[in-house]
Amino acid sequence: MTNRLGAAVLMPPFLVGRALKKYNNGQPIVYYTEGVFAPDTKIRLQSMSDALGVSYSALINRLRELRLLECRPIEEYIDHALFPKASI
Repeated sequence: MTNRLGAAVLMPPFLVGRALKKYNNGQPIVYYTEGVFAPDTKIRLQSMSDALGVSYSALINRLRELRLLECRPIEEYIDHALFPKASI
């Protein structure tokens, strides 16, 4: 309970929204089943946690509470990582 109260005080929805806008174009953070984040997403999350002055894990928990995480199938990540679209 204390951690949730602290997270709410340190990361009110408007500050989290502002960080999402700055670091992720205002879009929810995508993760894949099994709790996998793409490497570029991990970098954005670390930048957000640094900007908010909180730990990486505290930010993940707060994003989960605010329903700002979007889960996708791990197969989508594997397909993208192994078979990226060719750029012409």
